[in-house]
Order: sequence, then C-alpha cells, then structure tokens
Amino acid sequence: MDRKETLRRDSDADSPTGAVLSSSRSPADQLRDALGWLGRQPVSLFLFVLALNAVRFPYQGPVHDATLYSFQALNRLSGGQFSDDLFFKYGSQDRFSAFSALVSPLVGLAGLEVTFFLLYLASVAFFYWCAMRLTRAITDSDVVVALAAVLIAVSPLWFGGLQIFRSNEAFFTPRLPACALSLLALERVLKGRPRGAAVCLAAALVLHPLMAEGAILVCLTYGVWRLIRKRPTAIRFAVVALAVGFGVAGVTITGRYSPVLDDTWRAIIRQASPYNFPADWDASDWLTVIGSIATVSAAAYVMRTRPAVAQLLGACVVVAVCGLGLTWFASGSTHSLLFQIQPYRALWILALLQIPCGLLVVVAMWTSDIGIYRLLVLLVCAYLLRSDVPGVQVQVTLVMLPIAFLVVHVAIPGRRLADGVWKTAAFGTAAGLVAVITMSCVHLLLQRGGLLHEFDPMVYLRMWLTVLGSFGWLVVACVCVLLMFRRSTSGFPTVAGLITCFLLVHAAAMSIPSMRSYKTRFLSEDSRNLEFVETQLVRLKTRGTPLTIYMDWGTAGDTWMQFRANSYFHLTQVVGVLFSRATAVEAARRAALVAPFETARYAADDQFNPEIVRLMAERLFGRTGKERSVKALEQLCADRVLDYAVLKDSTLPAEVITNGSISIYDCRQLRPGLR
Repeated sequence: MDRKETLRRDSDADSPTGAVLSSSRSPADQLRDALGWLGRQPVSLFLFVLALNAVRFPYQGPVHDATLYSFQALNRLSGGQFSDDLFFKYGSQDRFSAFSALVSPLVGLAGLEVTFFLLYLASVAFFYWCAMRLTRAITDSDVVVALAAVLIAVSPLWFGGLQIFRSNEAFFTPRLPACALSLLALERVLKGRPRGAAVCLAAALVLHPLMAEGAILVCLTYGVWRLIRKRPTAIRFAVVALAVGFGVAGVTITGRYSPVLDDTWRAIIRQASPYNFPADWDASDWLTVIGSIATVSAAAYVMRTRPAVAQLLGACVVVAVCGLGLTWFASGSTHSLLFQIQPYRALWILALLQIPCGLLVVVAMWTSDIGIYRLLVLLVCAYLLRSDVPGVQVQVTLVMLPIAFLVVHVAIPGRRLADGVWKTAAFGTAAGLVAVITMSCVHLLLQRGGLLHEFDPMVYLRMWLTVLGSFGWLVVACVCVLLMFRRSTSGFPTVAGLITCFLLVHAAAMSIPSMRSYKTRFLSEDSRNLEFVETQLVRLKTRGTPLTIYMDWGTAGDTWMQFRANSYFHLTQVVGVLFSRATAVEAARRAALVAPFETARYAADDQFNPEIVRLMAERLFGRTGKERSVKALEQLCADRVLDYAVLKDSTLPAEVITNGSISIYDCRQLRPGLR
C-alpha cells in the first residue's frame, strides 16, 4: 500500500465518516481503527472504562475487608465503644493507618453505608484515571492504551496468594485510593516530576502503608538507578552493595526491637491467614506471580529504546521479586516486623502493569519476522485472558487442539507447516476459552434451582458476570467500541449515557439487597432471624457497654453493624493475628471453644466456600472437630467474656429464647451450674 492510501485511511479513522468508509475493511482492521479512535479520546475512554467496570464488577458493599474497615470507622466514631472486641482488644492494624480518623467524621455526617459507597465511587474513578495516565506514560500507542484500559477494567487483578487481594476491588477499603495514588506517583516519576510523586506517595502511605511501600521502593530504586546509570561500573557496584548493606543492617536492627515471632505465634498466623505464607500458595497463584514477572520483564527489554520506561519497569520487577523473597524469609524467621509489613504486596504493581506490558510484548513480537514469536504471542494472550480455572482451561485446550488441527488443514490446504501450527494453536486456544465459558454457563443453568435456594438473585447474577471471564468481557467491550466507532458517538449523549450507566449500576448493586421488599421476598429467613435477634438483644441488654455474642451463622458485620455488639469469634476478625501475638493466642483459645459449632457451619456450605475459607476452617477447627452438644455449649458459655450464644437450628436441651430457627442462649444463666 502506498503512502497516500495509508494517510487516507488514517484520516478516515479520525473523521466522523471514518466508520462508513472503513466498513469494507476486515473486522480486525475496523477493530484496530475503533480502538485507536477511542484511545485518542481520553474522556470517552475513561467513562467507557468506568461503565464497563461497573457492569463487570458491581459494587459489593460491606464484604471482605470492607467489613473490618467499616468497623474501625464505627469504633472511632463511637469513641472506642467496641475496644473490648477481639479485633481491637490487643491492638489492631488500625493503629498503623489514619484511615478511620479521616473517614469517621464523614460517617457521622452521611452514615456508614452511604459514606463507603460514595468513597468507593470516587476511589474507583480515581484508580482508573491513574491507571490510564500511567499506561499513556509507558506507551504512545492509542490502540494499546485503549485495549489495556479495557482489560484492566474487566480483569480480576489478583496478587499474592489464595485469591485474597485484588488491585481493583469492588468494595471500599483504603487499599483502592492508596493504589491509585501509587500509580499516579509512578506516572509522575516517569514524567520527571519527583515532587508530585512524593506528595502522592505520602498520601498513600497515610492511607495504607502496606500498599504504598512497594511504590515507594520502586521510585527510590528508579531514582538511584537514574543517578548512577552513567557512572563507572565500579561506582554502580558500590552503590548497589551499599544499598544491600543498608537493607541488611535495617533488618538486623529492627529485628532486635520488634517482638519475636516464635513458633506458637507463627503457627496461629498460618492457621488464620495462610495467604501470608508463599509456601501455601497454589499453582494458579504461582502462575500469576511468574507470569506477571516474566511479562513485565519482557516489556522492559522491548522498551529498551526508551530507557526511562525500561528502567521503571525493571525497578518494579526488582522490588516485587525482592519483596517476595523477603516474605518467604520472614515467614520462617523470628523477625515479626519484617513479616508484618508483608513485602510481597509489591506484586500488586506487576498485577496491573502486566496488562499494558503484555500488549507491548505482543505488538513487538507480532511485527517480528521470526515465526516462533507468533506462538509466543499466543502464549501471552492466553495468559492475559485466562479463566478463573486455568487448570481446566489448559485441559480443554489440549482436547481442542487435535480438532483445531483437522479444521485448519481441511479448511486451509497447502499452507506452510509454520502457518498450520500457528493457526492450529490459535484456534485451539480460542476454542478452549470459549468451551470453558460455555461449560460454566451450562453449569449455572443446570444448578439454577439449587443456587437460587442457597443464594439470593443478586449473588446469582454476579456468578453470571464472573463466568464470562476476561475473554468474554473483552469480546463484549470490543463489540461496544465498534458500535460507538461506527456511529461516531463521542458527544454529550454518549458521555451522559456512560456516566449514568456507571452510577446506576453501582447504585442498584448497593440499594437493591438492602430494600425491604427484596429482603422479604428473597432473604425472608435471614432477614427474619436478624430482626428477631436484634429485638431480643435490645430487650436483654442491661448495661451501657456493648454485649459480646457468638453466632454460628451470619457474618461479623451483622454482629457489629446491625446488633452494635462485640463479636466473640468469626474468621473475619482473626485475619489480623499477624499484628499482635496476644490477639493470636486469644483467637486460638476461642477457636478451640467454638470448634464444634464452626465445623458444622462450614461443613454445611463446603461446596460454596472458597479455598481460603476451607483452609482456614480446617486448620483452626480441625477436619472433623467435636459434635455440637450440651457439654460443648457449657464449655463455651463458661468463658466469662461471652454474654450470649446465638445458634442456628439448635436442639440443645437448655433454657433458650427461640423463634424456631434461631436459639439465643444466655451464657450468664448457664454458668452457675458449672460451679
């Protein structure tokens, strides 16, 4: 194609009639034009990403760690009213962050639920804006920027082990704004604005030190390397040796003044939060870790013509690898502080950067004349678009490869062997991804009755949003981009529509589950039980301080937010045993007392529990545990910390307040008989 034709096509793609003129081109060319068009319109791209992310990951409300941070804000607002709760009693991670102090005044003005929802909307918008800025600083390609932003919006950016943490969480914690500020700091450093980066890092450190520490180390590593890169080799080696020496000295000195991480404390931490131990991570976790390191490292090599970008990406890899190694070392040492700062969390930066970096690697290898590079392109694409069950995806792909081979060689006879191998692998991989999505959809349809009996429709809907995976949602996003491009919609109607979609989806996800009509129809038993317990506890409360109750059903959030009581024991409140040995020991003591009831709780929902919950329940309570009995109840009620035990479907012969489904045992009345 001559130069005039190339210029005409580029100008057509930018013009309002470009969609019409390019309609005769191949679908791949049209999609490339559409993505480039969207990449050149930052406002439209930003709003499209927000709307797409809202549909893919609707707001989840007070779940996961959002429950803990809500409780911290509530405790701060009440002046420490819940300081006797196990989570706070011996010290919690709240003392390492200013989050609750900053948020509690807002909670007092607007309420807990509304405040966290509004902060989530602001934080998620800020996060994707910062991610787009960093991507644009790394590459000038409009297509890569648009495609990377879309993939970041629809991909669960897991980091660490056992699928506990994501960079783009669908609930509000200080991790989300801290990550956004860290991304902005990396972009500022890359643009040569160290003062702006320092301000962003300071703010991130105030909100969540553990998420900010990785970005701080990356910026320091990048800055030092930029200073010494043109120095003689001897000086560079001396600076590296000096940095290592300072690091070793810092670890040694802090180890002398921090509490000793003894075997007892370490064993309890491993029971309550196994995700902090790299040795407990599964194969899919290591696939993510190794894949992100390899992808960002390859991009650093590809971008070697832009030294600043290559050096920043290299610094991210170095910090993440060193953080992972330090975590592994700390998990077996007596250095509690080194373990508490969780250096492996620097992996979250790679979890996000692997998407734009992977696309850069794909572009570089695709334009190469070496045939094997196309297979590597396929490998990178399969990794970035992998499903939530990569093992099944690999097995299905292997089954599809022979079928794809036959299709390719029947449909395309006379092709070169290299072309046949490439097309076979491509068709087989795509067929594997489609087959996994299809099987997941069929499973949801066949199990619809059982799932709707166990879960409410909103949870069932989220399952459908999940089964499409990154590949399915990428297809949906590309179709939407093509439609926008063909209609050349980038004016006010499109902007208003995208903003409305973003706000409406998240608002519906927050408000529908809390509507009284929804609870009455779909959550009637749970809602009735919670109202019954709340009414009875108000009647039974005889003191000004919160009651301490134990429930073998419901969530810790029910105890804290609805009953305004202390929780005696729940898996949610013991994940922080890493930060206090006293909390760890007390949590282990209480776990032994509630084991008969907790074992029954998690055994009933075993098929729906994630792997991390199964592992925690098995380690804390044992595989079988003791059976629920009067003796087990008496041993539990003998603990004078506990006021009431609220048990589900209990037939234990004791004086009880019940509605036929939930039984409330007054532990203070059961104690005298034990003397």
